[in-house]
Amino acid sequence: MRLFLAIMIGWLVLLFFLHPLLAQAGDLEVIDSFASPLDDCRGLTSDGTFLYVADIVDDPPGSLRRLSKLDKDGNVLTDVEANSWCLTHQGSFFYSTLIHVHGYQRYDQNLEYIDNTELSGWNHSPRRVAWDGQYLWMTFPAAGESLLRKIDVGTQSTVATFALPFSPMAIAWDGSNLWISDLAGSQIHQVSTAAVVLQSIPSPGPSPQGLAWDGDGLWVCDDVTDTIYLLGEATATEKSSWSGLKSMFR
Repeated sequence: MRLFLAIMIGWLVLLFFLHPLLAQAGDLEVIDSFASPLDDCRGLTSDGTFLYVADIVDDPPGSLRRLSKLDKDGNVLTDVEANSWCLTHQGSFFYSTLIHVHGYQRYDQNLEYIDNTELSGWNHSPRRVAWDGQYLWMTFPAAGESLLRKIDVGTQSTVATFALPFSPMAIAWDGSNLWISDLAGSQIHQVSTAAVVLQSIPSPGPSPQGLAWDGDGLWVCDDVTDTIYLLGEATATEKSSWSGLKSMFR
């Protein structure tokens, strides 16, 4: 009897420490990855079928910025020079941001530049952008000002500004909520439209610069590993194992 109790207590202690890790792994895990087409991935988006990457050639550093269209196996289909840091798919064109520009740019479906819109009243330029079907969401990771802004492109005005408890960089919209990377913590947070952190998962790389949701999973591009990762749900076997482990103590 004492041995049985000791074993049960041991399992409970193990569950206590492993639960956060197992719960996260059961939500999203790396299910695919491939090398980024250029040296320094800065932005990522998807139209549901293809991936679009904003990248920089680093020889010499920052010498060339490009936008690339990829299939989901990592093959480059289109590759054009563009002065852009990131992009998000609107449906018929792309929105983009560029450092030192207080506003946004637009590119057509062929990744050709359309125009630029300047917005006033900002101390810093946005770093990444996501489109939710109605509004643009922009991240501002400047020191002392970790902000998330919601932009009405029709009126070219800021609808809402939220302070975030982490340093936001990459951002993507999944149809209901935002995913935002935290460079300082090497994490990715799911955030509501009221800027409430719903869950946090570890980033597959140390510097998640771009995020994209394609309807089935979350894509992450990292400029340290120069790799693009696909995060998806854990397999049915893994979920069953975790559920079985939990049921032992119900």
